[in-house]
Amino acid sequence: MTSMARVYGTAIRHEIELFAAWPIGTVMHVGDIGFLTRRGKLFERWGKLADFGITFSSQKAQNLTDFDFQFGKRIDIRFKAAGQAPQAGSMLTQAQAGATIEFGRSSSVVVVAHTEEESIANLNKLEQDLVNVAASSSKNWKNDFVVITATYESVGTTVVLASGNGSKVGVTASAAVGVPFDLADAKIGLSASAHGQKLVKALARPGFVPFVRIHHLLKPWRGKPFLSRYN
Repeated sequence: MTSMARVYGTAIRHEIELFAAWPIGTVMHVGDIGFLTRRGKLFERWGKLADFGITFSSQKAQNLTDFDFQFGKRIDIRFKAAGQAPQAGSMLTQAQAGATIEFGRSSSVVVVAHTEEESIANLNKLEQDLVNVAASSSKNWKNDFVVITATYESVGTTVVLASGNGSKVGVTASAAVGVPFDLADAKIGLSASAHGQKLVKALARPGFVPFVRIHHLLKPWRGKPFLSRYN
């Protein structure tokens, strides 16, 4: 069976062309250096640009960056208002407001995220710095290093991973909400119960970096090395 880590990494890279670390919630920063594992899908931290004497400035986006996608087959999300009779298969009582997420046979990922982007301000400078470091015999730069050039820090992120037949998650809101509601809203007191063989979840969680953008230094057979975004 495909590992949950690989399923998650595949979903992030395929759907939004970004990368993630495993486990969910692993600390990541702009300027971190590392490797891509799980066949190039997950970031594993090794160090930071400062370890090689490279400095940089960063900038933050003015607006939030939102993500909302599903990866997998036969994913069914059903919302229910407080007082509404639960549908067949619901994990909620009649008094509860919430949602039931049901998964089919294949490994699946549901992501709803609101994030703040921070990125390296001058990639031209970074490129020249990396070219100089890679050419130095004393710096020990590795050809398969990648660099985090942007992070997306969560102000509210829900991730649910499921594997196995008939996996199910019930999400309950403690605050009065209408339906459908935002599955990543950190202000409405979401909690969850789950049923399934393999389930991993982060629920309306702020203060961590779920996704990063990555660049690496490419060395062609001819011509100068150059910095390229890793997709």
